[in-house]
Amino acid sequence: MSSKVIMLLGAVLSALLIYLCLTTKKEEIAAALIPAEKKAVETIPQSVASVTPHTLQEKATKVEKDMAAEPPEKPLSDMIAPSFAYISGEKLQVTAIISADDQKNDLFAHLSSYCKSHPCDLQITTEKGRKKAVWEPEVLQILKLFEEAKIPQNSLLINDDKIIIDGVFADKADYDRLSYIEEALRAKGYRIEDRSYLQETIQAPPKAEKEIEQKANETEKKIAEILVGEPITFKIDSTELSAKSKKTLQKIAGMLDKEEGVTIEVAGYTDARGDALYNLRLSQKRAEAVKKFLLSKMKKKKEVIAKGYGATGFITNDPNDRRNRRVEIYLLKRGV
Repeated sequence: MSSKVIMLLGAVLSALLIYLCLTTKKEEIAAALIPAEKKAVETIPQSVASVTPHTLQEKATKVEKDMAAEPPEKPLSDMIAPSFAYISGEKLQVTAIISADDQKNDLFAHLSSYCKSHPCDLQITTEKGRKKAVWEPEVLQILKLFEEAKIPQNSLLINDDKIIIDGVFADKADYDRLSYIEEALRAKGYRIEDRSYLQETIQAPPKAEKEIEQKANETEKKIAEILVGEPITFKIDSTELSAKSKKTLQKIAGMLDKEEGVTIEVAGYTDARGDALYNLRLSQKRAEAVKKFLLSKMKKKKEVIAKGYGATGFITNDPNDRRNRRVEIYLLKRGV
């Protein structure tokens, strides 16, 4: 009986001891049972805890607007070089794709001023991602030289790092000035293709000169009449001569063989449809194709030059008329 009483008292004391321990350590036990996620939330600073989904959206919208307002600039290597085409004639044609900053430079200010008193077709387009036109000062000098020298037909084409210059100079001093300007462009890394030349006058006895000029004029007139009835034609967007045109040119080559003391110019023209730069290149290539054919058929060695004038020198009132696509042949130098 006494042993049972002792066991009962021991159980009561153990229960009392456990109760006292739980009472004194309850805060520590409760803290240990709180999930880790809840602790993290409770330890967030007040400034962060106050951010709501609405304020987060406002901040995201502001960042997007800032990025749109100030787009990152393209690396210079990814930018595109400006393009420029200048073709003079009865009506000056200028086509350019440049940066917005270049539109304010002296070259385009000069062109705008010039076109106020002369017939012009000025098409200047600004485009993002275009490099600066570092050729601008020299090109302005060349255009002013063309104007001062009063060269009736001239052109200047810039595509990437290549510059093509064409014109006929009557004065050697003007021709030399062009060479100096070209050297400045080469120093800037541009490749120059100079198709211009100095038209020299060879003196001859008055009687002989008159006879030669008269004969050359008659031949040029006859060739022009032939080309009106039998125009030189090519395959579409091609420089390949048609079979019919080869026969016509073979006949003309025989006529040119009889001329002495002249330089023959093969001039290519297009209508105004399409891109001005493309038309200029196409007219040049077609003129060169005719030159090559004539040289292959003429028995006597002659000086023949090929010049592409693009969409200039229209022979009809409509610049888009297909008849403006043509090749003409001129006899330039006369003498002995």
